[in-house]
Amino acid sequence: MRKVLLITLAVFLSAAISLLFADTSGANFLTEDSSAKSFSMGSAFSAFCDTPDSLIINPAGIGFQLFPGLSASYSKNLADGYNSSIFIEVPLETAGVLGFGLTLFDMGTIDINYFNGTSASVNAMRNWTANLGYSLCPLDEISLGANIKYIKSTIADTFSAVALAADFGLLFRSLDSEFSFSLVLQNVGSQLTFISIGDSLPVTLKMGFTFRLWDTEISSCLLATEAVYYDSLLRLNTGAEFTLAKFLSIRAGYKICYNPDCLSFGIGINLSQMSLDYGYAMLGTMNNKQVFSITYYFDEHSNADIVHAYKVKGMTHRADVTLEKQERIKASNTTVESANPANEGSVSIIKDNTIVEQGSVEGVPENNTGLVIDEIFKKDGKVIEGQIVQLKQNEFIRIRVGSKVFQYKWADIDHYAIGKAKRPN
Repeated sequence: MRKVLLITLAVFLSAAISLLFADTSGANFLTEDSSAKSFSMGSAFSAFCDTPDSLIINPAGIGFQLFPGLSASYSKNLADGYNSSIFIEVPLETAGVLGFGLTLFDMGTIDINYFNGTSASVNAMRNWTANLGYSLCPLDEISLGANIKYIKSTIADTFSAVALAADFGLLFRSLDSEFSFSLVLQNVGSQLTFISIGDSLPVTLKMGFTFRLWDTEISSCLLATEAVYYDSLLRLNTGAEFTLAKFLSIRAGYKICYNPDCLSFGIGINLSQMSLDYGYAMLGTMNNKQVFSITYYFDEHSNADIVHAYKVKGMTHRADVTLEKQERIKASNTTVESANPANEGSVSIIKDNTIVEQGSVEGVPENNTGLVIDEIFKKDGKVIEGQIVQLKQNEFIRIRVGSKVFQYKWADIDHYAIGKAKRPN
């Protein structure tokens, strides 16, 4: 595995050296954003990548995706032109993730006057790109990916050119998803040749970082930055996302060393299986640009579904850390209910994995999770006081004591008591 990572880094290093001597390229539509989420964050997205259209931003990004999904985008271009795209991702459990996509960059129509006195309205330029990608996580923290692209460009409905290209990506994401790092090499391939004139593709090298400042049930905040090099110029993308109640996302970004530099904003509405995203950018003296995206996942992804999906992918360490993080967030936002004599629940006394006695308890509803425990007696006689964060009868119980979470097998506990339990003598 170490050899694979070293080879990957060597490829990126050799590409970086060759880019220092690269000529100015054409086909700049390959550098355009098709995702409203990425667009609104100043295109600082190669280390964030969490949607199906991440395939053309960093093909390694889809490797961490857990559920089959689809994303589609539309944006108005200059004049009557437009850009549109559709992407699909298909997780293959432990065998990685497949991605498919199709993009169209339409430059609108122009009027042509012919020598014979006639005229016609034709497409100025239309650019299609078909994408087929694959990504695999050799480690819980690392994803590697590649994307093969078939590109066709047509000018004035008359002259056409085709090219083949590839993208390669690496993405490191910490087990708790607090930090990510990306390396991406894009558009390595043949020229787009019209008649006898060829345009080199914009071979691009990107390095990105994301930092999650905080993540709670109430809100979360993420910062992203990305260095981009192509056409002998180093550029910088920066962005941020603030999410409220996991429902409303507010985004902003700024792109530096572009022509012109670009300030962008956006919002996102996050539903159970679908998200709606909008991005808006001010392009100096040029027309401002808007991008709309919709993403739909074919499976629900609750907290429990996410943990299970990581286990199915063979990412057991990430599953464990994700579960602990979910419990920590939930516990930090749980209000412990005070005892109310009018309510009654029940508590069982467990010995040798068998319920031997039952008693009543005051002020405890049926769902015990998050309530304070007076005491838990282990077989060795040790008394633990804390708070229940997860309880699965006949399997285990997880207790928070201070800042730490302890898990005990059901068979290792003589009994536990909640609230004012009336235990038998």
